Amino acid sequence: MKTQVKEPLILKNRWAVPGLIITFALFGLVSFIGQRILSASVMKNQMDIDVFQRAIYNFNLVLGIIISIALAFFFAAAIRGSVGGRRAGFIIGLFSAAGPVFGALSTTILFKILQLPSMGAGSVIASAASALLLILPCFIMFLVFVFSRKLKLASRLLVLVVAIVSLLVAIFPTVITVLALVVMPQNPIMRPLMNLSSYLIHVRGILLALGLAVAYFMNPVPKADTVSAGGHSANQNTGTTN
Repeated sequence: MKTQVKEPLILKNRWAVPGLIITFALFGLVSFIGQRILSASVMKNQMDIDVFQRAIYNFNLVLGIIISIALAFFFAAAIRGSVGGRRAGFIIGLFSAAGPVFGALSTTILFKILQLPSMGAGSVIASAASALLLILPCFIMFLVFVFSRKLKLASRLLVLVVAIVSLLVAIFPTVITVLALVVMPQNPIMRPLMNLSSYLIHVRGILLALGLAVAYFMNPVPKADTVSAGGHSANQNTGTTN
């Protein structure tokens, strides 16, 4: 029976995937910390609501631009360094690079530029669109990795779990918001769920970082290949010396 040869997630530009991992993780952490600091300022009456909304908008916009540029750069490097289905996965994942900056501009783009009907729930629609733009391309990318037989089975199963959880986390805040505002507006159970949703929004990037970390670190460059490459270089150097 023929054994399928396993390969690393990425063959060249291997720094690109750690770059993606760090960028996604920073997006979740920095957005959470920044919004907590601004919210605390409002609670302490250090700024009014109008100033707070402008500060949140500017913070999300600046962070979104930086993160989107970094993601586009690292995804492009990963595409150049990978082959086959894994390259296709990174190409699909590249679309998620637009997610962070779109999240800051979603309301303006959807309802002022594209003139879409808000139906009285503009912020909910914008939030859902932002979440899907960030998560859905990476979810499909993870599925491509799952079906890649070049990767280890254990890593593929773990990536599948992370992909499913990340999609659920992306959908959950929108579902809870709709339930709280439309279906069960007076239900007391909605308040703790709304609080939970505000935290889950920032978990998205960390989950995407986790999925990439699993695929990357569980599919390293085989040691035999490293030794062979080193031995080949040594032989070349010896020949040159002689």
